[in-house]
Parts: sequence; C-alpha cells; structure tokens
Amino acid sequence: MSYGLEVYSSGAVKIIEVSSRCTVSVARGTTASIISGGSTTVNITGLANDGNWQVFVYPISAPNNALSDNYSQSISTGSFQVNNSMGVSSAFEYFVIKSG
Repeated sequence: MSYGLEVYSSGAVKIIEVSSRCTVSVARGTTASIISGGSTTVNITGLANDGNWQVFVYPISAPNNALSDNYSQSISTGSFQVNNSMGVSSAFEYFVIKSG
C-alpha cells in the first residue's frame, strides 16, 4: 500500500498524486539595469543545472520592436546569468523555482 497525499478537483479529477513532482518558489527579485550587449550574474544558494530548477526572467523596459525578446538566461551551479541583446538597457524581474 502506498502512502501519500492525493488531491482531487470538485469534478473528481486527480490533480496531485503520490508520484507528482510539486514545485517550490526559491527566489524572486529584480536585477540592476543591464546595458544592451551586457549581462549580470545572480547568485542563488543551491541552484544546480540538473533539470530540477527553472529560472524565469522578463525585461522591465523592453523595446516596442522585434528586439523585445532578444534576452536569455543560463543556469550554472550556484547562479544564473541574464544576457541582454534588446538594443536598450533594462532591468529584469526573475523567479526561481525548484521541483522534485
């Protein structure tokens, strides 16, 4: 017999079961302004590039043109890097979550 939490919707649909991988919010914040062509590193204790961590970033001052989505992030052990190629300086909001 398995033990654990199971959650059902009002329509009797199982939403969470024993084998579900739930997530937890680990960090959120705002970077300093990053010039176009620049980057910044944000340190997060325990962060690992192992598939259990996700980093979401979005610009606060994106341009209103085709360059508005020219930014990226990469995860390393203990930190992530935000790269700005939008043609304008911008700070970025970020959210870090962990599953498993």
